[in-house]
Amino acid sequence: MSVAAALLDWLKDFLREVEKEKQSRGVLDFQDLLLKARDLVRDHLEVRAYFQRRFRYLLVDEFQDTDPLQAELIFFLSESEPRAARWFEVQPASGKLFLVGDPKQSIYRFRRADIEIYKQAKQVLERSGQGLVIRQNFRSSGSVIYGAR
Repeated sequence: MSVAAALLDWLKDFLREVEKEKQSRGVLDFQDLLLKARDLVRDHLEVRAYFQRRFRYLLVDEFQDTDPLQAELIFFLSESEPRAARWFEVQPASGKLFLVGDPKQSIYRFRRADIEIYKQAKQVLERSGQGLVIRQNFRSSGSVIYGAR
């Protein structure tokens, strides 16, 4: 057995033990909370409907750094009524979902942010004619952008 295969087996055993320990202590980590929240709104339409009514608008800034589970939650909650089985099948309610992001600024890969999720989300929104590209920069002065003259 190669060193890599042995390490992989050890890691699998370690992760199983971590999960058993969390369960015995009755604790959840951040990833567990995201999974449970996503499963709840994805699999229980009455729960999804409740939260869809509760939140009239969803605004997500820095969407390029959104975790795939967070993206699923956002899109499921953006429907006017619970219908879609998968997040990328969602037809967002008109005017409910507003995403802001710049794929060139994605920095949170370590937190499972995935630029492919950004691209998929953009396609979902553009399918319903809701895409807008803003090219104007309000953060930097001309001398910063073009160099001091």
